[in-house]
Parts: sequence; structure tokens; C-alpha cells
Amino acid sequence: YKQSDVLYSCVLLDNQSRATLLSMVDEIPDGWKVIAHHMTINLGELKDKTDLGKQVTLTVEEIGLSDMAMAAQVEGYPSKNAIPHVTIAVNPNGGKPVMSNDITKWQDVKPFNLTGVVTEIKKA
Repeated sequence: YKQSDVLYSCVLLDNQSRATLLSMVDEIPDGWKVIAHHMTINLGELKDKTDLGKQVTLTVEEIGLSDMAMAAQVEGYPSKNAIPHVTIAVNPNGGKPVMSNDITKWQDVKPFNLTGVVTEIKKA
């Protein structure tokens, strides 16, 4: 049994989608660390590799904010997370991307699309 060198599987946003997402956010709190990188599908490698490398479209429907994280709620591709999302930014004082799962306050936005590629992210 060989342990996988894959940290997580995700829909990795392309540069244009990352720029679009950041431009659609009214205000990221001062000093927060901007991420806007991917939507996690699951931790570790994909069980089914058929979609690896496939370009997919995610639709942003809501933006959420807590005291530790800001995220865009998305649909369009399955995720193990209860609320599929792209973490936009985290609080530099202890905020972690996983804390996007704890956001309870979501605000509707005019839906817009992001594109990305189904990818496995390897450990550094």
C-alpha cells in the first residue's frame, strides 16, 4: 500500500476566472490573505480519474463571510463539502481555507460563471 502524494483534488480556477471572482466581490476585509484558487472536490486523489484534466464551469450564486473566511458558494461540479465553495480570502489572524465550511451568512449575488480544470494537487 503506497500512500498517495496527492493532497487534494479540485477544480483549479483559470487566471481569468480568478480575476472575475475577485472583481465581483464588493470588499475583501483589509489585510486578509487572498486565495480564490480552487473548489475542493475531495481530500486525496480522485477515485474516478475520468474527469482529470477536464474543463468545467462553476456557477457562483452566493458570497459568504465569517470572521475567519470569505467564500463563493458554487454549483456545477460535485464536492465532498456540504456547501461546495471557492475560498476567496482568509483572516490573517488564524483563518484557514477549511473555515469556509463554517460560514453561515450567505448573500445572493447575480449568478456568474467560473471555469477551471479538474486537477489533483500534489504535496509540495
